[in-house]
Formats: sequence, structure tokens, C-alpha cells
Amino acid sequence: LGANCGCGECLVNAHCYFSGVDPAEKATLEERLVANQYKKNQVIAHEGVRPHGVFLLCSGQSKVCKTDESGHQLAVRVGHTGTLVGYRSLLLDEPFSATVEATEPSVVTFLDKEYFFDLLRRQPPLMMRLIRQLAEQVGQAEQGLAQSPGEIGLRHERGGGRSPART
Repeated sequence: LGANCGCGECLVNAHCYFSGVDPAEKATLEERLVANQYKKNQVIAHEGVRPHGVFLLCSGQSKVCKTDESGHQLAVRVGHTGTLVGYRSLLLDEPFSATVEATEPSVVTFLDKEYFFDLLRRQPPLMMRLIRQLAEQVGQAEQGLAQSPGEIGLRHERGGGRSPART
């Protein structure tokens, strides 16, 4: 490992984020992906660091942690085989908003920013997959907000009370 990922032999190929890439592009993609092994508790991406590409969890598991005001790390989600990591920060051209850490021995591939963006432009099904993934995350965030409105200062008052939406 370390050179390329050998996607042709990948056990999760059918579930791989890049599985929809057309055959003509697949060879170039395999050359551009760089695979690395991560040990349990090894950091894959550091909160506050600018991304230079995206990561794909090929095997293993990871956790995404944010640091609170007191310096404690809070796990906000778990990544499983096939999870694409770092795309939101890359798309927004901002530092990683969280740290990603392997929770068990894992194989993670890296794809550089320029090629990733070019690939999205040339492969509309891949772009649609990314858009769907973003939409799912928005839906999950909205569901989380709806379940805990008191924690963020939003409240629906009955009986003619003034709601924050009215002005």
C-alpha cells in the first residue's frame, strides 16, 4: 500500500463511492488514488487543517470528532467502509471542521483536490452521488434540530405567544 489502492481487487468495489465511474476513467482514477494503512486511534484528518483532497474509507471504521470550548473531543458521527471524508471542507475551501480518527485498523485512500474536482465535472453520476450525500446530511441535521429545539433557542409557543419567526 501507499502507491495505489488496487481498486480492481477492492472488497467494497460495488459499494465504493467511485464505483459509478465509467470504465475509461477507472484506470486513471486507480493511478491517482493513494492508499494508506491507519492504526487504531491514528488521525486521518486534523480539525483546523486545510484539505488538499478527499479521503475514502476502503476498510475499517472511523469516528468524526469536534473539539468543544473546554478542549474535549466529542464524537459526532461514525464512518464505515465506503465513506467519503473531507468533501464538505474541500467544496467550501475551508479547514476541516472536525478530526477524523481510525477506530480500528483501516485502509484509507486519498484523492487530490484538482483531480477530484475534474472527476466530478466529467462524471455527472458521481456529482449526483455527492449532491445526494450532501442532501442526506442536511436532512439529518434538520432532524437533529427538530428533536432538540430548546437547546438552540428555538421554541414553538402555543396560544398566541410570539414565535421567533414573527416580526
